[in-house]
Amino acid sequence: MGAGVLPVSKSVLDKVIENTHSAQFAVLAVLHELWLRDKYHWNPIKLPDTKFLALGILPNGKLRALRELEKLGLVSVEWREKKSPIVTMTWKPIKRKPPSWDG
Repeated sequence: MGAGVLPVSKSVLDKVIENTHSAQFAVLAVLHELWLRDKYHWNPIKLPDTKFLALGILPNGKLRALRELEKLGLVSVEWREKKSPIVTMTWKPIKRKPPSWDG
């Protein structure tokens, strides 16, 4: 594991998210998890609703949390009508996918 990465299992992370009842924390945790799992560590990242629905967070809760995190300067968001938002983590280096990889 890289420096600063805690070996936290997915089930532990899910329990923390479920018990904090914080959509903002869930958004940050899911973003970080998606970034860690991607071998290229792309930033920005598409943020679909599926993981949040599994945690009991509805799409409007995710969007509200993203707006609050954006106001705090923790993320920047490309809002797309009827599509998953594209979120940039401001604390990670920018590393965009080449346009030909978007499929």
